[in-house]
Amino acid sequence: MQGFSHGKDRSRGMKMKRRILADAANVSTTNLVIAATQFLEILVLARTLLPADLGLIALIAVILGFGRSVADLGTGTALIHFQTLSRRAFSSIYWLLIIFGAVLFGLGMASHFLLEHFVPRSPLPPFAGWIGFCFLLFPIGGLYQFHFQKELRFRRIAVIEIGARMCGTATVVLLALTGHGVFSYIAGQIGYTGVKSVALFIAGIGLLRPALVFDGAEAGEVLRFGYFQMGERLVPYLAANVDYIIIGKFLGMRELGFYKIAYELVVAPLRMVNPIFGSLALPRFARNQHDDAALREGILATLRLLSLSTFPLLLGLCATAPVFIPVMYGPGWSRAVPIIWLLTLMGLSKIIGNLSGSLIIAKGRVKVGLTWNCIIAAGNGAAFLLAVHRGVESIAAVYSLLSLMFLLLSFPDYYSSTIGLRLREYLGSFMMPTLLSCVMAAIVYGAYAALRGAHLWPLAELVILVLTGAAVYGAISLAAMGRRRGEALRCIRQRDGSPLLDLLAGRDLQSKGAS
Repeated sequence: MQGFSHGKDRSRGMKMKRRILADAANVSTTNLVIAATQFLEILVLARTLLPADLGLIALIAVILGFGRSVADLGTGTALIHFQTLSRRAFSSIYWLLIIFGAVLFGLGMASHFLLEHFVPRSPLPPFAGWIGFCFLLFPIGGLYQFHFQKELRFRRIAVIEIGARMCGTATVVLLALTGHGVFSYIAGQIGYTGVKSVALFIAGIGLLRPALVFDGAEAGEVLRFGYFQMGERLVPYLAANVDYIIIGKFLGMRELGFYKIAYELVVAPLRMVNPIFGSLALPRFARNQHDDAALREGILATLRLLSLSTFPLLLGLCATAPVFIPVMYGPGWSRAVPIIWLLTLMGLSKIIGNLSGSLIIAKGRVKVGLTWNCIIAAGNGAAFLLAVHRGVESIAAVYSLLSLMFLLLSFPDYYSSTIGLRLREYLGSFMMPTLLSCVMAAIVYGAYAALRGAHLWPLAELVILVLTGAAVYGAISLAAMGRRRGEALRCIRQRDGSPLLDLLAGRDLQSKGAS
């Protein structure tokens, strides 16, 4: 009976893994489009603005992100955790968010006059009032996105997200090219938020129309859960952006501009795949929140896919940065190259560690996440303050070391005590992609060093390095499989991604099936 039960647990885990992989394939193209629009925005802004202007945009982005972290009061993810919710409770939450959005808008308008009066040299006052419009627009349809996630309607979210992103990016590009400077970024954010929120409202109102009621008792349980989740979301956001604040304060906007370019490129792979796994994994983990065996299998499968799809991109960027930055952004941005090298370990750590948030929300253990994020925020802030006087490179190096350290220290609370996952299994899920990506990056950098004396056209040199990296990674991945190479090629021909992941991660299909 015990063996039969273990087989059922394995079967449930495999089913959830296949569903996650299938949904990931359906929306991955969408997120590639989103990543491309974000890259285009930064590229155009870097080509049209000075580093100091881009530093100011970095601070504005921090303010916008802070507001978005609190705009739903944590009720969005609570909506997913509580699988059933009455219309009366949904309506009460909806109108509460509308009121809260208006309050945030009012604070934005007031901050314009306060900053102008008390901080006359600050560059923020002309833009403070405009920032508030994003908070006013968000609650119109923001809650419906979480409702669609809970109902696993990812295609609808994807279509709306793509349309909104393209509108926002078109606004940024048009205004930046016509000389509107920093305001072009803010206008793009207003356009993106407005289009997305209104589209979500139109798509969702036919399924769940908010009634003209407000019942605090009905919404109380969701709000109590949401407050912890909002704190768990806000604290890591501050921890992730305290570097921007400290660099802007002590080193100036110009240094922050270089740092922003490097940081945005390093976290680009994470931002490209995180919407996929954040939106797909969380509702599925929540539906299996009492099945630890299924959750372990789902976590390991997702980590394998994350590392296979992002580690080569990030380490490839690290190897090609001396050519990539001048070609894409111009020679004036070469200052960002050493910062990219120093931030790479941080990027790898964040890719692997980002999945823990979905797991603890699904298990209802948001206090664990809040506690650890407070520790990380305090640790990062203190370390950055000590390192800032040594320059922006010191902050980048400290950030990478701290990210790896906190990833390992928090593992027992996030995984071992939550779902019984062992550290060896956890590390094993992404060890092979890590080794293969490092070998590829070393070969690509060797090719860069060999080409330095050839005096090639920079764009041609970049193309050669990228093609070299892709060819090398594909070749060594197949070589590392050994006898399983034939099975991998058969999986590719049959478009069967689940066994292919196990093969790439070094797991034997026959022994796995026997277990």
